[in-house]
Amino acid sequence: MAKRPLGATVPVPCVVHWKSGHFAALTQEKDGNYFARDATFGQNIWVSKEALDEEASGYFLIAGGALPEEWTTVSEEFGEKILGQGKVHNGDPEETRPGDTKVGDSDSALRNGHVLHTRFAREPEYR
Repeated sequence: MAKRPLGATVPVPCVVHWKSGHFAALTQEKDGNYFARDATFGQNIWVSKEALDEEASGYFLIAGGALPEEWTTVSEEFGEKILGQGKVHNGDPEETRPGDTKVGDSDSALRNGHVLHTRFAREPEYR
């Protein structure tokens, strides 16, 4: 986990922690706007860097490697205190939908940016 200062660049893909107490995946950047996939609110939206400055807590999960300039590493002990909540599925671990792709014998899959206990995954929908 890392802390982003206001106005700093945001590497994508990443996971943002919102001040309202949940996480969302940022999967694309285009012209200074970021595509947020947010299952809690049931929508995928484009957000501006200004909106990230206003609505994000500043804590992000980003890929390993060197941190972007001005970002700081968050200790594991402190990171464990950054919590989020929200709906990730309807509670049925066997739920599948038309178009789901079988991902093998694993008991976990990625759907809408969240790990679920099921054997199917959905491809991201980009428009």
